[in-house]
Amino acid sequence: EALMFVYDGGTIPATTPLHLPTDELSAARWVEPAEIAGLVADRLGRRIRAALEAVGTGTLSEMENGEV
Repeated sequence: EALMFVYDGGTIPATTPLHLPTDELSAARWVEPAEIAGLVADRLGRRIRAALEAVGTGTLSEMENGEV
């Protein structure tokens, strides 16, 4: 039904201002990885954490339904 890819786009300094279309998002902000769980659905949070881990270790992560 759906296929999702997460790519490493490099590091963006936290001081970089966010300029997003107001008709698409009501708010945006930089957060620490530990804050992700309280902001997104569990399945998406698992994907984000796996992507951050893969970047940190230089590996790939293949998941199904948000599970490794």
